[in-house]
Amino acid sequence: MDNLTKSSDTNVVDKVAMSATKAVDATKTAATSALEGVANKVESVRSTLSPALDNAFAPLDAVMTFTRQNPLAALVAAATTGAVLHALLRTRH
Repeated sequence: MDNLTKSSDTNVVDKVAMSATKAVDATKTAATSALEGVANKVESVRSTLSPALDNAFAPLDAVMTFTRQNPLAALVAAATTGAVLHALLRTRH
Protein backbone atom coordinates (compact mmCIF):
# COMPACT_ATOMS: atom_id res chain seq x y z
CA MET A 1 0.00 0.00 0.00
CA ASP A 2 1.39 3.38 -0.83
CA ASN A 3 1.22 6.48 1.35
CA LEU A 4 -1.60 8.01 -0.67
CA THR A 5 -3.85 4.97 -0.08
CA LYS A 6 -2.99 4.88 3.64
CA SER A 7 -3.75 8.57 3.94
CA SER A 8 -7.03 8.13 2.08
CA ASP A 9 -8.04 5.17 4.31
CA THR A 10 -7.17 7.13 7.44
CA ASN A 11 -9.18 10.07 6.15
CA VAL A 12 -12.25 7.87 5.58
CA VAL A 13 -11.92 6.26 9.02
CA ASP A 14 -11.58 9.69 10.64
CA LYS A 15 -14.67 10.94 8.80
CA VAL A 16 -16.69 7.89 9.85
CA ALA A 17 -15.54 8.27 13.45
CA MET A 18 -16.40 11.98 13.41
CA SER A 19 -19.82 11.23 11.95
CA ALA A 20 -20.49 8.55 14.58
CA THR A 21 -19.44 10.95 17.35
CA LYS A 22 -21.81 13.61 16.03
CA ALA A 23 -24.65 11.06 15.86
CA VAL A 24 -24.00 9.94 19.44
CA ASP A 25 -23.90 13.56 20.63
CA ALA A 26 -27.15 14.37 18.83
CA THR A 27 -28.84 11.30 20.30
CA LYS A 28 -27.60 12.19 23.77
CA THR A 29 -28.92 15.73 23.42
CA ALA A 30 -32.32 14.51 22.23
CA ALA A 31 -32.57 11.93 25.02
CA THR A 32 -31.63 14.50 27.66
CA SER A 33 -34.21 16.92 26.31
CA ALA A 34 -36.90 14.24 26.30
CA LEU A 35 -36.09 13.18 29.87
CA GLU A 36 -36.20 16.78 31.06
CA GLY A 37 -39.61 17.16 29.41
CA VAL A 38 -40.92 14.05 31.14
CA ALA A 39 -39.48 15.20 34.48
CA ASN A 40 -41.19 18.57 34.08
CA LYS A 41 -44.53 16.91 33.30
CA VAL A 42 -44.24 14.61 36.31
CA GLU A 43 -43.47 17.56 38.57
CA SER A 44 -46.41 19.48 37.12
CA VAL A 45 -48.81 16.60 37.73
CA ARG A 46 -47.39 16.05 41.22
CA SER A 47 -47.85 19.71 42.17
CA THR A 48 -51.41 19.65 40.80
CA LEU A 49 -52.41 16.43 42.56
CA SER A 50 -50.68 17.07 45.87
CA PRO A 51 -53.35 19.43 47.29
CA ALA A 52 -56.12 17.11 46.09
CA LEU A 53 -54.47 14.12 47.74
CA ASP A 54 -53.97 16.11 50.93
CA ASN A 55 -57.69 16.95 50.93
CA ALA A 56 -58.66 13.36 50.18
CA PHE A 57 -56.57 11.95 53.02
CA ALA A 58 -57.43 14.62 55.61
CA PRO A 59 -60.45 12.69 56.98
CA LEU A 60 -58.39 9.51 57.20
CA ASP A 61 -55.64 11.39 59.03
CA ALA A 62 -58.22 12.75 61.46
CA VAL A 63 -59.56 9.25 62.15
CA MET A 64 -56.06 7.89 62.67
CA THR A 65 -55.19 10.73 65.04
CA PHE A 66 -58.42 10.21 67.00
CA THR A 67 -57.77 6.48 67.19
CA ARG A 68 -54.23 6.97 68.48
CA GLN A 69 -55.36 9.50 71.08
CA ASN A 70 -58.56 7.66 72.11
CA PRO A 71 -58.18 3.95 71.40
CA LEU A 72 -61.02 2.86 73.69
CA ALA A 73 -63.49 5.41 72.26
CA ALA A 74 -62.46 4.38 68.73
CA LEU A 75 -63.08 0.73 69.59
CA VAL A 76 -66.51 1.53 71.02
CA ALA A 77 -67.38 3.61 67.95
CA ALA A 78 -66.30 0.80 65.61
CA ALA A 79 -68.24 -1.81 67.58
CA THR A 80 -71.34 0.38 67.67
CA THR A 81 -71.12 1.01 63.93
CA GLY A 82 -70.74 -2.70 63.30
CA ALA A 83 -73.73 -3.53 65.49
CA VAL A 84 -75.94 -0.94 63.76
CA LEU A 85 -74.94 -2.18 60.30
CA HIS A 86 -75.55 -5.77 61.36
CA ALA A 87 -79.00 -4.89 62.68
CA LEU A 88 -79.88 -3.00 59.49
CA LEU A 89 -78.72 -5.76 57.19
CA ARG A 90 -80.37 -8.50 59.26
CA THR A 91 -83.80 -6.84 59.16
CA ARG A 92 -83.70 -6.53 55.38
CA HIS A 93 -83.60 -10.30 54.81
